[in-house]
Amino acid sequence: MTEEEIVKVLKKGEIVAIPTDTVYGLVVVPVKNTVQKLYTLKNREKDKPFGVFISNEESLRPLLSVDFKEIENATSFWPGALTLVLPVKRDVYPFLQKNSKIGFRMPDYPLLLKIMDKTGPLVQTSANITSESVPETWEEVRSIFGDEVFVVKGKAGNLSSTVLEYKGEYWHALRKGSIPLAKLREKIHVKTDMFNVIFLCTGNTERSPMAEAIAKSLFKGLPVNIESRGILPGERPYSEIAQRVVQKMGYESIIGKSQMIGYDDLFWADLVLVMERRHIEFLKENFPMFGDKIYMLSDEDIPDPVGLGEKSHELVFRMIETEIKQRWFEFIKSFVDN
Repeated sequence: MTEEEIVKVLKKGEIVAIPTDTVYGLVVVPVKNTVQKLYTLKNREKDKPFGVFISNEESLRPLLSVDFKEIENATSFWPGALTLVLPVKRDVYPFLQKNSKIGFRMPDYPLLLKIMDKTGPLVQTSANITSESVPETWEEVRSIFGDEVFVVKGKAGNLSSTVLEYKGEYWHALRKGSIPLAKLREKIHVKTDMFNVIFLCTGNTERSPMAEAIAKSLFKGLPVNIESRGILPGERPYSEIAQRVVQKMGYESIIGKSQMIGYDDLFWADLVLVMERRHIEFLKENFPMFGDKIYMLSDEDIPDPVGLGEKSHELVFRMIETEIKQRWFEFIKSFVDN
């Protein structure tokens, strides 16, 4: 379909499936009867409103019930994979509002932006039946919906947008997605119900298990999940020397076996703290979509004590403990404390 054909179909009140910078989506014009067709098509409950695509910030300003200056730091991530659930005026798409708010996103997809220059904002949702997986190709979309939608052929991304709700002094993460919370924290205050951290070293037998033990103690009682991984194949027992040092330093030791990091781990994590620069290189080469979650634990590499004695392990332990306490504790805590 050409751009002109897509615009014509949308203005007629039809549903269009179109690739986006996140996943394949369904879009319609923001008219109540047309939106009702979308609810029926997806078998979606009415108390779960759809979001809205916009093409520029100027189209958003008159819809809001708050000053745009209060949210402009968050909109600096637009166009991109960030949905902002914002307070709107009472007469703004009332059939899309929930608690007087609507989710807005400016997609980083030129075709969509050009279409909206002619149609205005579009109601949007993922191209799937509710509770089922989201298709990755236009062929899959067509197999699901048949002739009920007009399908635009193309290639979409494979991660959903991150969804944040405006809470005044901070933003609450309703869904974790393409833009990691740690990346967002560079410009806005974000909170979440649970924050997930992975410590990573080479073999996951010494440095990262020690870091895991320290962090689990420090964050005990807080909604923070801590795991450790390596970049080598796993199933090796954690180092006995590392376990002794953890106990000697007053922490509860972690008994387990090494695990190699994978896609599911990185999808789950909100923050990945690595011991060496080469670990960042490995992750970005093999899992480039998660690059914004990955940080060095320290400004310098934390040396690997494998094959060395207990004194060397104690020194490395202290390095790790210092970095977690002085550099990362308050940063991580800021995502979950009240």
